[in-house]
Amino acid sequence: MVEMDPERAERMLNRFRRLMLELERGSIVRNSFEPWEVDVLTDIVHWSAKGHHRKDALRQYRRVVEKQIESGLPPVRLSVFLAEREQARELRAQQRTTRLP
Repeated sequence: MVEMDPERAERMLNRFRRLMLELERGSIVRNSFEPWEVDVLTDIVHWSAKGHHRKDALRQYRRVVEKQIESGLPPVRLSVFLAEREQARELRAQQRTTRLP
């Protein structure tokens, strides 16, 4: 992946934090979005998690994306993050069941 220049990364980080805050509040107050923001919103609309599972996953996603952007990398899509998170969970479960006593 190509790293972003620091100014662009700072703008993207600010936009990401604003988007996440708007999502937490349950009210999107703007009418213009960057393409990557539309991707995040689209993934959220198609995501079936509810309640504390959704809130916990969004908190984890926020931390991961903030670290990526601070490192100069573009944000991972929410759908990719969720798929990787589920794969890691399945792998841990599989490792627990295959351990010898």
